[in-house]
Amino acid sequence: MLGLDNRTLSPAAAQVVSIAGVQTSFAQASEVTLQKLCGLKVSESTVERVTEDAGERLKELLEEGETFGEDEPLEWQRDAKGRTCAYVSLDATGIRRQGPNGAQAEGRMAYVGMIYNAHSKYDERVPTPHSVRYLAGFYELSELGRQLRRQAAQVGWDGAEQQIALSDGGGGLEEFLRVHFPRAERILDFWHASEHLVEQLGLLGRFRQTLKTEEVYWRLYDSPQHARECLAKSRERYNEVRPHWTLDASARGGRRSVRSGGGVRRAEGEKVPGA
Repeated sequence: MLGLDNRTLSPAAAQVVSIAGVQTSFAQASEVTLQKLCGLKVSESTVERVTEDAGERLKELLEEGETFGEDEPLEWQRDAKGRTCAYVSLDATGIRRQGPNGAQAEGRMAYVGMIYNAHSKYDERVPTPHSVRYLAGFYELSELGRQLRRQAAQVGWDGAEQQIALSDGGGGLEEFLRVHFPRAERILDFWHASEHLVEQLGLLGRFRQTLKTEEVYWRLYDSPQHARECLAKSRERYNEVRPHWTLDASARGGRRSVRSGGGVRRAEGEKVPGA
């Protein structure tokens, strides 16, 4: 009559436990969250089992083609040209894992997909709360694509005049968006683009400093053409030889030397004029 299962929890209690179980660690849910919010006292292992059971049922429903939420098109926001815009995004994140008895285990990549109605400064309407659909898990990209496409169709994706796909350009993500959302304009999100730019600028800065201290400050050039030839050799040495210096240094007991212009030799770590 009470609807108890083999975990001795009612359906309502099992739902509360599984919700708490995905918000934080199972231990935190057992010892703090559930007791503080509703006075429910269950063990950490019970939180784990109930939450994982709920996850398995959800997985089975999704694989059977089930979608969640109302089957109703979202009121897509409009851009500066008055077009309705639907957004999809996809990202991957590394998940650390622990093996039996605390042993080290290889991590896995989890994908997070999202269909959403982004707020536009050109639209006076406020988007309906929770105008979003998420899918996340250890998916194969092909299966994630099928499920995310179903969720998109449920909220009227195909009716949007402008479709936009965001990703960080990670391996396989661009192809995923091309295959499953072919009408979408694919965009590399600004945060990751700027992050890669900063990284590249850092590399260029180090190369510039190395070029000055190991080439320009040590050499007199006979002509512009001579300078170009020497700089080209220095660039080749920087890219092809320098990465292997550490290996050479190990064989020499930790010291290494390089030959600069004019036959001058110096040990690494000595002061370079003008540095």
